[in-house]
Amino acid sequence: MYERTAFLLAGILLGAIIKDFFDKRKEKRERIYAEKKEAYFGFLEACQNLANRVTPENHHKLGYWKLRCDLVGTPSVLKAINDFLSFDDINMAPHVTEQLQLVIKSDLDLD
Repeated sequence: MYERTAFLLAGILLGAIIKDFFDKRKEKRERIYAEKKEAYFGFLEACQNLANRVTPENHHKLGYWKLRCDLVGTPSVLKAINDFLSFDDINMAPHVTEQLQLVIKSDLDLD
């Protein structure tokens, strides 16, 4: 009788530990996803604002969002961001922009 109770309690405890582990893992993934999404879209908005109006404030905002992307972005996204910020041939603009969009969509699993 006591053995069954002990096994039952051990099973319940093990189930609770496993559930807690998976809940925390899911929460961490959701938090990382939200951070990436906010950083990427903030960066894109800062680029648009700077393109529409070149001001010191807009330059600072772009730098801020670039730093946020550096903190949470994947290597492929960071490379695309750096390529986007450093291209100097206007003919390359569509290609560089498209590449940035593709890697962000891929990283956020939007494709």
